[in-house]
Amino acid sequence: MSYVLARKWRPHRFDQLIGQTATITALQNALQQNRLHHAYLFTGTRGVGKTTLARILAMCLNCETTLTDTPCGTCSTCLSIQKGHNIDVMEVDAASRTKVEDTREILDNVQYSPNQSRFKVYIIDEVHMLSTHSFNALLKTLEEPPAHVKFLLATTDPQKLPATVLSRCMQFHLEALDTSTLSNYFQHVLTTEQIDFEPDAIDSIAHAASGSVRDGLSLLDQAIALCHETSITTAHMTQMLGSISDKQIHTLLSLILSKNAKAVIELGQSLVRLGAQCQTILKQLLSTLHAVACHISVPEFDSPIQLDAVPHWTERTATEHIEWIHLLYQIALSGQRDIPLAPTPQQGLEITLLRMTTLMPEMPTDTQLPWCQTQNSSPPNPPSKQTSAPQTSAQHTAPSTQTPTTPPPAKAPPISQNTDQQDAHAPTPQIPFDAEHWHQWVQKLSLPGMTQSLAEHTGWHQYQDNELTLTLHKKHQPLITSTRIQHIETALNQLGHTGIRVHIHSSEDNPDSLQQHKQTLEAEKPKKALAALEEDQALQTLLDAFDGKLNQPTLKDPQKTTT
Repeated sequence: MSYVLARKWRPHRFDQLIGQTATITALQNALQQNRLHHAYLFTGTRGVGKTTLARILAMCLNCETTLTDTPCGTCSTCLSIQKGHNIDVMEVDAASRTKVEDTREILDNVQYSPNQSRFKVYIIDEVHMLSTHSFNALLKTLEEPPAHVKFLLATTDPQKLPATVLSRCMQFHLEALDTSTLSNYFQHVLTTEQIDFEPDAIDSIAHAASGSVRDGLSLLDQAIALCHETSITTAHMTQMLGSISDKQIHTLLSLILSKNAKAVIELGQSLVRLGAQCQTILKQLLSTLHAVACHISVPEFDSPIQLDAVPHWTERTATEHIEWIHLLYQIALSGQRDIPLAPTPQQGLEITLLRMTTLMPEMPTDTQLPWCQTQNSSPPNPPSKQTSAPQTSAQHTAPSTQTPTTPPPAKAPPISQNTDQQDAHAPTPQIPFDAEHWHQWVQKLSLPGMTQSLAEHTGWHQYQDNELTLTLHKKHQPLITSTRIQHIETALNQLGHTGIRVHIHSSEDNPDSLQQHKQTLEAEKPKKALAALEEDQALQTLLDAFDGKLNQPTLKDPQKTTT
């Protein structure tokens, strides 16, 4: 018996195949109704079951019981096809027999009836490797073969096949399998083989397989050899694959977002010492950031990395700072391209991690993402309707245990500067529901992207009898939809304003909106920067010494200067 898992676990029936549901269903229906094509083309990446599917179909066509979609697997024909020495089922490796003479030799026997079986089946693997002359010799026979002949072609590169060949075949594309399906299958294989394992270790193998069952089973063979008489652990897989666990990726991102450059470098160096490959670390960072960004922007996105698996993650903080996730992704992508140009891969990794850390915008502590929490800090209390709603007057008198990191604007300080900085057990002060504090309520709402944008462009008009009227400039009127208004009402209900009704009217004037307030603050930044430079004694001394002056038109806001 073979101990190579890829051969030992090769399927011999349709129900043993994993994935490829559409292709299997189509073939089974064709067999049941005896509506068979003379030529089938199976395409897909390596190791997804193209040749295996062709062999199963050959057994279905030639099983001694009958033409069936469930071959017995025990008759002499089925067994000979499984072993590869059936005289009526010929497997041709087109990669090694590319010449036209080889193709003509095959076609010379097409006209003769099968010796023992129902059909004469030609399985041509890697058919795209045939020469142009070979394809020309095959065309006529492929279009109108004798009734007793079936062609089963397999290729990983259908683009190289002539259009004349593609038009003569019924084509089925076999998809690469997703990571969760592969992981479940590999765990079933190891359980049957009575080999202990850690699920996270098998997940890393499934991820490294990149959708290929055969590649994954080969990696399992390597893991079994590495962990001889011991359990397959995550540490062993880190050493073998050069990959790291999701937990380590989350820790690395936490340190990056908290701008802890020393800890980021130390963790990166320790991961490399454990056997992790520099390219793989950045690849896993990119995969995690991609999953997070897609989940935030498109909530129905089927992410392989669930946000609830990330410690202390909340949808609200992630949504508010999605631009940071995109910035990190772009830096990591550039770093991955630059690693081959670096003196050593580790230098390329370290400079990329430092770039991700130093080029991040300065984050106030009251709006840090949960990843920014240090490992020794306790997780914050999860947000709930009770903690988000306006508190009673008794709670309004509770003192704040911390002060904001930045002075609040004179008119509408952000909500996070009044609440998020407080002790986890301190009550949230009550915020009046009026025009003066509407900016704070907009920041407090937990809304999806375009709905949040609509709320930020609105200004307070009046509130009476649980009817809230907002104003919006007419150029933003396309943002108004009944669904978005309903979302705003739902968010306000969750914050304690039960039964509130929201009306939004467009006007010619710009309302006093949160977006307008942000633009005003942005416009004031260059003036503040200039004032700070004019008051800088060291700069003034330098200008006096060299008879220089400030070139005001070239001054830029340092917060917007990014690389």
